Amino acid sequence: MRIVRRTDEGIVVRGAKLHITAASLVHELVVMPTKGMRQTRQTTPFFSVPVNTPGVKIINRSFARRS
Repeated sequence: MRIVRRTDEGIVVRGAKLHITAASLVHELVVMPTKGMRQTRQTTPFFSVPVNTPGVKIINRSFARRS
């Protein structure tokens, strides 16, 4: 995830973010750097975004057994 443009209204980001719990069940997604980020990548933004924002896609995968 990276900032590709800054505008008067905010930032435009591109990339992917892995959410490991309940992303398909919430109203907003929190985007933040992980502990594994290196010093050179500290420009990663920290924000939340409504899941119905145009351009946001959630790809959901269940690990539950099918009955």
